[in-house]
Amino acid sequence: MKLLYDELRKYDVIGLEEYFNQAYVFNVDNVAEYYYQSKQVEWDFRTDFPAITPPFPITFFEYSPPTMGVFAEGTRFIPTGLRFGLLIIRHDITGQGNLKWILECVLFGTQNNSPYFIGCMRLAVDDRGKWKPLPGLKDSAGIQFLVPGEDASISTTQAILSQHVRPVFLAISFLHCKNVKTVPQGAGMNIGKRNRHAPCVRYHILNIEPMKQILKIEGNSETVGLKTALHICRGHFKDYRETGLFGKLHDIYWWESHVRGTRENGVVLKDYKINQPKFN
Repeated sequence: MKLLYDELRKYDVIGLEEYFNQAYVFNVDNVAEYYYQSKQVEWDFRTDFPAITPPFPITFFEYSPPTMGVFAEGTRFIPTGLRFGLLIIRHDITGQGNLKWILECVLFGTQNNSPYFIGCMRLAVDDRGKWKPLPGLKDSAGIQFLVPGEDASISTTQAILSQHVRPVFLAISFLHCKNVKTVPQGAGMNIGKRNRHAPCVRYHILNIEPMKQILKIEGNSETVGLKTALHICRGHFKDYRETGLFGKLHDIYWWESHVRGTRENGVVLKDYKINQPKFN
């Protein structure tokens, strides 16, 4: 399967070649299917996801929607041949209270193998990876949007961005969970096999099946909804760059909080280091 990522690198869209070459790439088709076929139809990426900060400085997520999805008006078909990709560039910031990162999110689409730029958004997140209003913006939304041209509507671009980034932010929320594993695919993984349609790069997929079971059993997702279950099984960042973890480990860690059995039995906390990715 050809990736949208391969096509965008080939055409060097809007001068982002340097970022594409450094990006940690994820194919999250399975997460998009889970998102679109869940019973949850109302989402706000500013409040409904436990964490929207990628654990890598430069990350590219792409997916194709399933052929059918659940929407406010009911189940309906989704046009085939669509694919979306979100390049997220994470910037560290200081001196802004509990704000830790600025995220630049650039959305691309493709239909019938023709890639195009949709728009981008800039937003701030706190030390737990949750959305916060961008400093200095008078707009109550607290998000800065960039449209592709003078004729494009900001409100339309905002609606499109909001729709298509949500499966990615769900994937990021999954990515921070210990029981969601990343599985490498693509270049160098099938030595001896030749496929002219194979991706030219190494990418990763997420094994979300264990987490889906936690959301179903411990988060009660089928009753309370997926976004509520995500917050029941939530986690957050802890910044030990100044104080140190155990007095000697100075870095940013993800602190996992899972409800085991019932909430009355308490919460189990675990941690792991957010490492800089290694590129082959």
